[in-house]
Amino acid sequence: MPPGATHLDALKKRLAQAPRRRDFKTVPMILSNPAQWDHEALTEVLSYRPVPRQAWDNYRHRGPWLSLMRNTLNTQIWSFKHPDFLAVSVTHGTADLALYDQAIWDKYQLTRLAERSSRPIR
Repeated sequence: MPPGATHLDALKKRLAQAPRRRDFKTVPMILSNPAQWDHEALTEVLSYRPVPRQAWDNYRHRGPWLSLMRNTLNTQIWSFKHPDFLAVSVTHGTADLALYDQAIWDKYQLTRLAERSSRPIR
């Protein structure tokens, strides 16, 4: 946590207290009820008011998105002196693969899946 990030620290504490739902057996294609997602945590993130802040939509595992997010964080926090800067990522599609640790990559041989999913469509 950067020094002076009081809003970010408060958000971190509120998010730690927000309930999480991980026992879904199925979910509908279109979510229509807040009980179908972690709405308390999402509400905290969406209502975060310090600016600047940024949201990223990352859906491909290949590409520079992770480095770009890190560079943006470093620039905003350390260069522009915005310690409460918040960057969030909506990570889906094959970009989800970046969220798994090496043990999962090895166990499920995700390297083969990642190589297959990155080929151009002909």
